[in-house]
Amino acid sequence: MCTKENMKRFITVLIFVAILCTSIAFIGCGNDAEKNGGNGITDTDKDNGNNGGNGITDTDKDNGNNVTEQKTFCDLVSEVTGIKFDDPKDAPYNFTIGEDDSYCQIDTNPYDLPDYSSTVALKYIKDMNSKLGLPDYLYNDMLHTSYSQGKQEETFGNIKVRYYYHPDKGLNVTYYRI
Repeated sequence: MCTKENMKRFITVLIFVAILCTSIAFIGCGNDAEKNGGNGITDTDKDNGNNGGNGITDTDKDNGNNVTEQKTFCDLVSEVTGIKFDDPKDAPYNFTIGEDDSYCQIDTNPYDLPDYSSTVALKYIKDMNSKLGLPDYLYNDMLHTSYSQGKQEETFGNIKVRYYYHPDKGLNVTYYRI
């Protein structure tokens, strides 16, 4: 019988199950954070993000031959998010990576909700800037940009960064290889 009391019990159980599932999902996330000094970023090459000038080269472990290879945006995003993937089509939520690896975009509000920016995506932007060796002031400028300023663009070595903010679309940052 569907009574008001039974409906309350059902909703209570449903909420409990949702909280339990969410908690279980986040338990796995804590392990990588603990291993890497609590920052939640998995640094797969164990160099603490110190990859040289622009953060996209890494010395290959090749028995002393010291071959330098360029990291793909898939590799960089995997390091920033802790989610390993190799195909740009499999990029995590908030990310778009060009099939040719020429750009990586981070959108803090992919559903264009009014007055919303994902704090997780903002952390991804800060961490990506760090991985690419970009100056700290850039992230500060990104956070303090306004809609009336339009698209902002800066170039650092072989990385061009374009960003803009819209109250209904959030902050959108694109990194280009040049």
